[in-house]
Amino acid sequence: MQRPAGPQVALYGSAGAVAAQALRRIGERPAPGAPAGGTLTVLLSGREGALPTSALTYAEGRLLRQVTTTG
Repeated sequence: MQRPAGPQVALYGSAGAVAAQALRRIGERPAPGAPAGGTLTVLLSGREGALPTSALTYAEGRLLRQVTTTG
């Protein structure tokens, strides 16, 4: 992914943008001071399932290990 003589590669996640859009769609405002909590439901082809191990190759996917999952 990095060329030997090329500039440093930077990867950017989209979790912040996705969360902001979800809040806009339900008419809510961000609440940075709110306590963190919740669960994660993984849907695979419309059915509940386990988080695929391939998700753990991404930094944001690894953060999901800290969330209680259903399914």
